[in-house]
Amino acid sequence: MRLHIIRHGDPDYENDNLTDLGKREAHVLAQRMERLPLAQIYSSPMGRAKATAGYTAERTGIPVQILEWMREMNDLTASPDSSVLPDPVVIWNLPGHQLRQAEGGEGKHAANSDLFPQPLTANRFHELRTGWLEWLRQAHIQVTDEGWTTDTPLVDKDVAIFCHHGVGLALLSLIMDIPVAALWRSVWLPPSSVSTVLLEQYDQHRINPRLVCIGDTSHLFSLGLNNNTSGLIYNFH
Repeated sequence: MRLHIIRHGDPDYENDNLTDLGKREAHVLAQRMERLPLAQIYSSPMGRAKATAGYTAERTGIPVQILEWMREMNDLTASPDSSVLPDPVVIWNLPGHQLRQAEGGEGKHAANSDLFPQPLTANRFHELRTGWLEWLRQAHIQVTDEGWTTDTPLVDKDVAIFCHHGVGLALLSLIMDIPVAALWRSVWLPPSSVSTVLLEQYDQHRINPRLVCIGDTSHLFSLGLNNNTSGLIYNFH
C-alpha cells in the first residue's frame, strides 16, 4: 500500500480556495495521480485542500472522503524569538533554534512543550493521532509498542490524502516516528507536492513504513511551475 500525503495547490488564503496558479497546479497534479492505481481519495475539510482534491476526483471518478482531523493547525500560534517575524506565528514557522528545543523527550508527537500553546496543542495532536489510528484500524493495521501489525494481507493500492503543510508534516511525524518539531524546522512541502510512504509488509503480519519521497513536485517541471515559494516566510515575498 502506498500513501500519498499531498499539499494543496497555491492558496488563496483569504477565501480558503486556490489561486489561478493553484488551479493549474492541481490540474497537472491530477494528471499525475490518474496514472496511479489510486483507490481512495481523502481530504482535509478546508476549502483549498478540497478544491485540489476535486481535480483528481474528477479525472479518476473516485469520490473525496473528508477527514476532519486533517484540517490545518493554523490556530496553533506562539511567539517567535526573532524581530523579523510577526508575533505570533503558527508554530511551524517559529525559528529553527526554537523548534529544536521541542524535539525530544516525553510527548514528542503531542508537541507537549512549553514552547507551544497548551493545552490547545496537546489536544490537537491527540485528535490527529486518534484519527490516524482509527484510519489504520479500518485498513486492518494496528500500531503497538512492538511496531505495526496486520491480520490480513495489505491491498496493493494507492491512497491520497490532500491536506496542508503543517498538518502534513505532523502526520508524517506520526508515521515515521520522528519528532514533529524536527520536521517543521527542516522540511518544507511546496504547493501541490506529493510525499509518499510505502507500507511494506513482511513476515506475514508485520508492516514497516518507508518514506519513498517527500515534497516532490516533478509533475510541475514540464510547465515550469515548480518554483512556487508560497508558505516560505524567510527571504521571499
